[in-house]
Amino acid sequence: VLRRPPMNSFVQGANDMLREAKVLNALSPVYPQVPECLFVGHDLNVWGVPFLIMEYRLGITVKSTLPDHMRNKRFIGEQLTDELLNILIRLHSIDPSVVGLGDLGRTGDYFSRTAKGWLKRANAAWGDSQSVALAKIEKWLSERIPKEGCPVILHNDFKLDNIILEPTNLQPKALIDWDLGTRGDAMWDFAVLLSYWAQEDDPLAMLSLQQMPTLEPGFPKRDELIAQYAERTKTKTLDILPYKVQAEDKIDREAAMAAGETSGPSQGKQVVSSSAARNKASNDKEESEVEELTPLVQEADPEFEKLLDEEEQIAKLTNSKNQTPIFRPGEAD
Repeated sequence: VLRRPPMNSFVQGANDMLREAKVLNALSPVYPQVPECLFVGHDLNVWGVPFLIMEYRLGITVKSTLPDHMRNKRFIGEQLTDELLNILIRLHSIDPSVVGLGDLGRTGDYFSRTAKGWLKRANAAWGDSQSVALAKIEKWLSERIPKEGCPVILHNDFKLDNIILEPTNLQPKALIDWDLGTRGDAMWDFAVLLSYWAQEDDPLAMLSLQQMPTLEPGFPKRDELIAQYAERTKTKTLDILPYKVQAEDKIDREAAMAAGETSGPSQGKQVVSSSAARNKASNDKEESEVEELTPLVQEADPEFEKLLDEEEQIAKLTNSKNQTPIFRPGEAD
């Protein structure tokens, strides 16, 4: 399989084939779900960009809709949920230094650097019309920078359609798209997965992203998924909250920064760099796209207000009892 950056597209930090090749070479010998990298093309005279050739894994990918013969079957949703957690927890158990990835990315202040980076891109795309909801989220995050755990290998875009599945039984055959791979806190990968995990009571704008088939029977709600992850990893669910908010904020900003190369709401939006956003040819087109995407962040506002109220109640409980609160399932959403 030939992997190269998309034609006529530049996203700062994305589509890094040399980074992907490094991750594939390091992980494929120790993690069966990672394909082997067969060749790395450094010569820019070939394609004009670095590229790689990786092992082909036969299978299917699933985005928002399950294959017809697997729809409305509860055990399918339960199986895929279990496999997603298995893959992620297994990945995070690998010591980066042991497999030669001890220098992958920068780990210091990963959370705050990520927040600042996405804010910079959001400001470039939205300008003076930036959402009030986003401003609230930014302030909330800046006051709750979590203590970083031991850095693990992060996929950095972990979701179902980046996993190749066996067509007959949906067993995972490969975890692909490693161009954003880095090191950081394990909860970031889990939070990214949560940000794609829609449920029936979500705002319409969130449902329109159609990233995964989590409305199908057998897929848990997000609070139930958090509880499963926390139990299996011995993580305090309260610690997940800032990562979850930032990951959802990231999705909102990706929508807000869409610029031209779109394929409809059901296909998602392509993120562009701030320089690309500034150099767009048509201001009218840019304004219409912001108008189209505004409902996503507007509908996020009441959800975030609910989150602030719940967090305030938890803080009062903590102060009154002088103990670490237990974040019950349901309070994370």
